[in-house]
Amino acid sequence: MRFFHFQVQAATLMTVHIALANQNHAVLFSDSQGSTDRSESHGWHKQFVGKNFAVGVAGHGLILFRLFDHLQSQFSTGKDATTNDVSTSIEQFIKTEVRPEMQGTVSVLLLGYDSAGDIGVSQFEPSVFHSFNRQTNFGSIGSGSEFVDIANARNDALGLGLPLGTIADLLISAVHYAEAANESLTVDDLLSAVLFANGKTYLLGEPEVAVIYAHDEVLKQWHQIGRYWQTLRAQVDVISGEIREATRLFSSIRSATLGAADLNAIAFMNQSVESNRIALELAIATYFDFYDRLIGR
Repeated sequence: MRFFHFQVQAATLMTVHIALANQNHAVLFSDSQGSTDRSESHGWHKQFVGKNFAVGVAGHGLILFRLFDHLQSQFSTGKDATTNDVSTSIEQFIKTEVRPEMQGTVSVLLLGYDSAGDIGVSQFEPSVFHSFNRQTNFGSIGSGSEFVDIANARNDALGLGLPLGTIADLLISAVHYAEAANESLTVDDLLSAVLFANGKTYLLGEPEVAVIYAHDEVLKQWHQIGRYWQTLRAQVDVISGEIREATRLFSSIRSATLGAADLNAIAFMNQSVESNRIALELAIATYFDFYDRLIGR
């Protein structure tokens, strides 16, 4: 474990993290690529997963792992913590442990619950500010975040607001933005995700991702967890494919050739998306039950 830790400490992990939240749920998505001006590496886990919060860091690898070590000493995987507690700890660490000229080499996303029990996303850019911003329902950091912002702006301009009402919606939307971020040369598609529900976190991701900062039982069963993730991802991909096909069919309206057959096909896909979303919700609930039993909560 320490050998792995030493090997990645100098990597520059400027890739992508994406966070989405609604009133009851949230998702933190992260890729796993580390890169420098001369090389790249894959499979790094760039998230710290607490009991009811999660942190994603993009930037200098040495700072990332030192910060995660600090968080592990302050907040065990079985201890509740408010976002105020965690953000204060991170801000203090950056201020006192990182040299001023290096503070701008990292960006931080924090998901969790505030003192009122509200869930949200906070972002910290030490190159500009001394503290996290206020909680919102969306955030993205890393080199791939530019592509996420472009995709988000384009969706808004076209009136294509992505649904965020359920945990399944958040997962589908996060994958949508992750695919946009994948256009960046420094973003890979070996993903890890933290899902939030009922005041708890649930980590999952590709089996190839080398997880370090999570519950001990999660570390032991990571390959089994990876199979759950692959099942969920396959279901998300089916839904995303149906949405793309319906969008393609409807685009014939540009030439005023949208016909009854197209509308019937779109209606059929709408029904299929509805049933597949329900199936995805059930699969997520099944994973939550497995995870809770796994770590004994």
